[in-house]
Amino acid sequence: PDRVPITFDAEKEVYDKLFNHFSIHTKEQLWDKLRVDTWFVGPQPRIKPKRIASDITEDIWGVRWRTASYGSGSYTDVIYNPLKGEITLKDIENYPWPPLEVNDFSNIPSQCEQQKNRALIGHAGLGLFFRASFVRGMDDLLMDFMLEPERAKAILNKIEPFIFYQIKEYMRVAGKLIDIFYLADDFCMQTAPLIPPHIFKEFFYPYLKQVAEIVHENNCKFLFHCCGSVRPLLPILIEAGIDILEPIQTRAKGMEVEGLKKDFGEKLCFYGSIDLQEVLVKGDKETVKREVIKNIEILGKGGGSVSYTHLRAH
Repeated sequence: PDRVPITFDAEKEVYDKLFNHFSIHTKEQLWDKLRVDTWFVGPQPRIKPKRIASDITEDIWGVRWRTASYGSGSYTDVIYNPLKGEITLKDIENYPWPPLEVNDFSNIPSQCEQQKNRALIGHAGLGLFFRASFVRGMDDLLMDFMLEPERAKAILNKIEPFIFYQIKEYMRVAGKLIDIFYLADDFCMQTAPLIPPHIFKEFFYPYLKQVAEIVHENNCKFLFHCCGSVRPLLPILIEAGIDILEPIQTRAKGMEVEGLKKDFGEKLCFYGSIDLQEVLVKGDKETVKREVIKNIEILGKGGGSVSYTHLRAH
């Protein structure tokens, strides 16, 4: 491209400050001010979360979330996993899994039409690992992979059709209108993947490969989000068909931009890399500027980089 593409995301309080700074009122106006090249397009949910208490909601999976304040904004935490603890295969079979038709995709073409001068990124919900960890509980799910693989497979097999339905419906309605399809699954921590690569390949490679095939059939690129130390999984992700990796958490083990570009730059586009843990939340303007320029020069050499900023107020 003629320049490194720019994408953007932020917490609500940052949007509010930017709207005030530029004396504007809409996200589209802000995108024009910041020269942002991307635009996310998603469906409308047909089913709203149940309100359990003033700060607690229950989603369509039976997972309960608590909203907590950090002063200038808020975030949500999972506080209840409906299939946590000792369960049987029969318990999994009899659980009231949500219906497939939970999203309304009819508004997507009009959204695309309004932003056709930007790179359109479609999304239809979270990925398989995310959903399974919320329903089962992260600790129990990780132990299932190692000690009770049939139980883990049974849970994944119940969730997988839901995810494929959303992706296929999205592509049926708007696959020819978008440029990129986005899916998020955080498989990693700061120092390593949460599960060994051979377990990852057994349980998740077939699912990701199928997602990639659906996306590529519609002439779109596959953008995959995975935080943390994802480097040990990159050969598997590339083999599965992922084109673009987000967010490139450079402080995680093995995620130095020089090595990533050298070893995987011919196979992956790097979407991000601006340090979200220290530089953006604690650095001054010059520190941020140096980080952006350095990473653009390294990851953007010969193409294959999208400069990404996800901001919180500080």
